[in-house]
Formats: sequence, C-alpha cells, structure tokens
Amino acid sequence: MPSKGKRLWNTQRERKCLVVLDDIWTSDAWISLQAGFPMNKETESRILLTTRNKEVASYADKNGFLFEPQPLNDDMKAGKCLRR
Repeated sequence: MPSKGKRLWNTQRERKCLVVLDDIWTSDAWISLQAGFPMNKETESRILLTTRNKEVASYADKNGFLFEPQPLNDDMKAGKCLRR
C-alpha cells in the first residue's frame, strides 16, 4: 500500500471519520481507492460514496445502504415546496 493510502487507512482506524468520495464512475476507480479504506469492524469511520452507476455502489459494499434520489418534480424545481 502506498504511504498516502496507508496513512489514510491508519487515520480512519485511530479516529472516527466521515469520508466522502463523490462521483465514482467505475468499479475500477473504486478498486484503485479502496486500499486506503478499512472495510470491516476495525474502524468506526464511515464512507459516503456517490455514483451514477448502481453496479459501482453494489461493488463497493453489497450490504451497504443504497439511496437513489428521484428527479425533482416541477413544483420542487420552482421552489414551491419552500413556501409557507
């Protein structure tokens, strides 16, 4: 594991961290990053991964929580939902 990846991994084991990885497009991209992230009970840290590809999300953690936001409807786009 390269030194930056090892340092990242150790930091997550020593502290509670929330790591946000935004817009991961491919499983290969996740594979290249995952060495820096403990994926077991050794840490209380959490990873929030965003992707447009359901396959990438499933590959990252088959048992993880998958949230699929829906597009905004016309009322929401116009800001009508924010009016009192």
